[in-house]
Amino acid sequence: MGGTGEENVSVIVARSPPGGFRLDRFGDARNQAEWLLGNVLAPPNSGKTSELYDAFTRSSGSSGGTGTKYYTFEYTIKTDDWYRHNIAVFAELGGKLYTMVCQVPEADWKGREAAFRKTAESFRVFVPTG
Repeated sequence: MGGTGEENVSVIVARSPPGGFRLDRFGDARNQAEWLLGNVLAPPNSGKTSELYDAFTRSSGSSGGTGTKYYTFEYTIKTDDWYRHNIAVFAELGGKLYTMVCQVPEADWKGREAAFRKTAESFRVFVPTG
């Protein structure tokens, strides 16, 4: 979030707040992406503008009949100094919030798009056993 628009893939793991956390607590993927862009990543008077291209939910299956829910957001953020394209994936599991963000300068997006989409689609979280 504080970078200069360079190419980067990062994963952040944070403990969920007391009482737990659910991704859908604040609405569907589109509502959450719009809130995140408008309040955290590119709020009014921040010198940043954003555009949301897509927001959707996917679930990974599990043998117990329930799966981990993943929210995926594709968006751009532009400042006077840089313009970057992002794909972010969020998941909650085992009391932790996992965030993976792939970012690249917008001018390089077409050349990196396939790799970044594949990375986002393959992102999975799990609680190790044994």
